[in-house]
Amino acid sequence: MASQTKDTTAGVGDILSGKTVYVNGSKITGSMANKGAVSETAISRGTYIILVGYHNGSGKVTASSCSTCESQGYWKVYKFEKKLKKV
Repeated sequence: MASQTKDTTAGVGDILSGKTVYVNGSKITGSMANKGAVSETAISRGTYIILVGYHNGSGKVTASSCSTCESQGYWKVYKFEKKLKKV
């Protein structure tokens, strides 16, 4: 079996956590996190960081409107952070 798996290129981080495969004749268990469908809301002009791992393609990031940002105080925070970054 080792001769049949000697040219594999996947490592434990490329295989879903809990799943097993043979590499060079040895059984290895994956460590990639399964994030499933991640859905988040980003504030207007904000950023959402996509975490490492498998995503099933059904997730989404929705941008909130400016009226939502202003009513929740996010817009003022964004302007303040923007000024700090320019200094």
